[in-house]
Amino acid sequence: MDVAQAIEGKSIFLTGGTGFVGKVFLETVLRELPGVQKIFLLVRPDLKNNIKPEERLASLLAAPLFDRVRQERPDFAAFAREKIFLVSGDMVEENLGLSGSDMAILEEEIEIVFHLAATINFHERLDLALKINVLAPLKILEICKKMKRLKAFVHVSTAYVNSNKLGKSTIIEEKLYPLSYDTEDVVQTILNTPTKKIEKLTQKLLGTYPNTYTFTKSLGEHLLVEQKEHVRLIILRPTIIGCTADTPFPGWTDTVSAAGAIYLYTGLGILKIIPGAPDNIGDLVPCDYVVNMMLSVAAYHIEYPDSMDDVPIYHAGTSASNPQTWGLSGRIIVDYFQRNLSKKSVSTPSVNILTYPEYRAQFFLKYQLPSRLYSAFAKMMRSEFHQKQARRSSNIVERCHMLTKSFRHFIENEWIFQSQNGDKVLASMNPQSLERFNFSNVHLDWHAYLNYFCWGLQKFILKEDDIKPPSTRIIKYHRILSRNLTGINPIHKKTFPDLQFALAHSRNIKIPASAKHNSIKNAVLSSQRVLDAIEKVSESKGVSQDLLVKKSKEIVDNMGAKLQMPVIRFMAWFFRKVWRNLYDHISVNEEQIEKLRELMTSGKPIVIIPSHRSYTDFLLMSFLFYAYDLPVPHIAAGEDFLKLKFVTALLRRSGAFFLRRSFRGDHLYLSIFTEYVQKLLVSGFPLEFFIEGTRSRSGKLLQPKMGLLSMITETFFSQQCDDIILLPVNINYERIIEGEVYPNELLGEKKRGESLEGLIRGSYIFKENWGKVSVKISDPISLKQYAESYCDRQKISDHLDPFTVLEHRKYVNRALAHQIVYDINKLTIWPGSALVAAILLTYRLGISQQKLVDQVQWLMDEILKTQAGCEDWIIDEDPQSITNNALKLLEPVIVHRKNMIQPSTGGIITLAFYRNKIVHAFALEGFLACSLASFGQEACLSSGVELESLLLGARFISDLLNICLLYTSPSPRDRQKSR
Repeated sequence: MDVAQAIEGKSIFLTGGTGFVGKVFLETVLRELPGVQKIFLLVRPDLKNNIKPEERLASLLAAPLFDRVRQERPDFAAFAREKIFLVSGDMVEENLGLSGSDMAILEEEIEIVFHLAATINFHERLDLALKINVLAPLKILEICKKMKRLKAFVHVSTAYVNSNKLGKSTIIEEKLYPLSYDTEDVVQTILNTPTKKIEKLTQKLLGTYPNTYTFTKSLGEHLLVEQKEHVRLIILRPTIIGCTADTPFPGWTDTVSAAGAIYLYTGLGILKIIPGAPDNIGDLVPCDYVVNMMLSVAAYHIEYPDSMDDVPIYHAGTSASNPQTWGLSGRIIVDYFQRNLSKKSVSTPSVNILTYPEYRAQFFLKYQLPSRLYSAFAKMMRSEFHQKQARRSSNIVERCHMLTKSFRHFIENEWIFQSQNGDKVLASMNPQSLERFNFSNVHLDWHAYLNYFCWGLQKFILKEDDIKPPSTRIIKYHRILSRNLTGINPIHKKTFPDLQFALAHSRNIKIPASAKHNSIKNAVLSSQRVLDAIEKVSESKGVSQDLLVKKSKEIVDNMGAKLQMPVIRFMAWFFRKVWRNLYDHISVNEEQIEKLRELMTSGKPIVIIPSHRSYTDFLLMSFLFYAYDLPVPHIAAGEDFLKLKFVTALLRRSGAFFLRRSFRGDHLYLSIFTEYVQKLLVSGFPLEFFIEGTRSRSGKLLQPKMGLLSMITETFFSQQCDDIILLPVNINYERIIEGEVYPNELLGEKKRGESLEGLIRGSYIFKENWGKVSVKISDPISLKQYAESYCDRQKISDHLDPFTVLEHRKYVNRALAHQIVYDINKLTIWPGSALVAAILLTYRLGISQQKLVDQVQWLMDEILKTQAGCEDWIIDEDPQSITNNALKLLEPVIVHRKNMIQPSTGGIITLAFYRNKIVHAFALEGFLACSLASFGQEACLSSGVELESLLLGARFISDLLNICLLYTSPSPRDRQKSR
């Protein structure tokens, strides 16, 4: 289905076009559907302020929301006047207050009606809410019945028409639930009730409905369905509508209502306690997704008029496909506003979601009692200033009370709004429509989206124009720590969510017989390489072959992985809790995950090669693979881990196999291990190893170790497989768990061995803040293609043949190893901790915080100019926020003296560790600076240096340090270019 083709050329009648969703609807149609015949926009004249409909439209179109379409269409003003036809009217008047001529035009020309107008005031008097939310839609329905060309009437209701169904994880289907009363009788009762008695009637009628808005919206739906006759009625039920997520740009909002009001008051430090349940789902949907769904469902029923039910109902929400909780959103909102403190803040933002009894007690003690005491004090002092402040305080307390009272029902209860009907529409849309009118929220990143929501509130509501937007990547990077993990049944998500995660993922992953320990063990022990080694060692050392066979079995058993899915699921359950407690979030470039998924279907062996900074590296990679329903890799681990007793058993059954740090001179062990690695490689499960061999204590990538890589490539060169796919990965940490231990080891302290006691002693890490983690996956390297390309490039001999000549194979392996570490280095993300560490090491005697922020800004700009590495984190936030966050992370190694910040005495090496993440970005500048400095101060400042001499020195340093800094590709052409 092509959405644009179905709608363009038709005339649209829109109500509620001056509201929040209506404006986004207008902008979308004007930008994406310029071929629409006309948009008839119902606008109520503002008689109170004497503002004409034309003036209201002009003001509406001048909003920043329309900046993009204005930029794309230089003739926007004339184009908008041509497309938009104003219809003066009022929803509460008979026939909407339309003139006879306007009514005639609508009856003749309109083909699609979108009804958005409503009163969303939760506390609207019942009879007034009835006129707008019930009687007005019925008036529009009557007009629709007279429209000669009408193809679809889309009535935008709310998903909370069923919010009278209380409880946890209540499933709401896309259908009309029967009411316990006669709808027309209720309408007449309300209309006939005197104003003085309406409040009493409201309490009687609402029952478990939280407010008049949801009650009247429900009533309106039922009456529309009862009276629709031949009209093709479509009901769309959005949940809580938030800012735009994608189009025309992320973060746009111009209203403070619903969740937006909660977020704003929390961000300003006004609202700090809320009644509800933090683990309940807060169903928030981006406004542009709602608009795209409005257009898509209308197009669907125009293209397929006989599809689905008599009156199709659609939920526009996220609870069933990408749930997020009130607790999660609260943490994200507070974190954003703490980093981007508003000029209008009254205190530092924080929030606690409490049970209602706790909330009542705390609200009285923290809000009502202080406000009353202050009012009494002001009255006693007869101070005009204090009385004014007391009234302001009292108003704030009242607003907070009304806000929490309004929203309590929606935070204390939880609904799962099913959305299968919307999925059917998505499945029918062609790729162009999915690109232009997407409303699938499966990959919506809540952390990024809510950061944009906060930015929008600051910029468009608080009018703080200098605030920098977070980042444009709302859906490209998926955070695997959020609760929006595909495969969790939302019905059960509330109870034991981590267990549900562990049970839901990797259900289709089976461990093939070829990957099981006994199968690999038998293949290794019966291989010709191992049999030859046994014979050779037996002859050279005079040991019987039977004893060597027995020893060989012990070696394989000691090193071997014993994958078991129940243990892997347990580890997934456990580490989901661990990561959530350690890190703010973990993100991954999901595009590369999907490429990897495709590669795994090819049957080619896959080798994962991550950077190595921390012991958490291999655990994170296994968790990531599990979360994305990929086979968990076999991981090469040091024999040190065998000392961890029962932990060793868990690691072994999660895919770890164990190797000695060195096995030089032990021909039997070398043969067994080589054969074991090669058998694992072709077993059907990916293999993972660290090409650096050990964790880097300096912050820079270490030189690649050739041993394990040579064993892996031998599998291809000996033609045991057609190709091998190598996947470099950079695991970027804002703060390393071992970061404060590395300096001691660099200064000569003996490395502490792995032990269970050390593991228990390390539990202090759960009390610390470790920041963010980003897993960046590189483009895969085909060993077959790389070897062919390398052989074509080199002039080492007339014929380079790594398949038969071992020396030639070494050339390829060495170049390949350096290409891998170079690709890993390219994926470095610049964390704020690295920027701040670099500057603090430059100002070792101290720097003021403001100057530090200025220097961070300068360094950010310089890094962006280099285009080296990945700038994800530094473009996500402004320099002030980056600096503040980095100072929190580096707190153990810095000292605050008066207004100055400086490295602590023992913190220099730790800061250098973080600083070293960015040094390769400035390698060429550094080589020139070092070369210049080598000529002495007088030559630098007075006589000068010959350019050729300067470059000669820089080239020498470049050749010396290139392998260390990995600032350029190992290919000869790239080396020559940098020279």
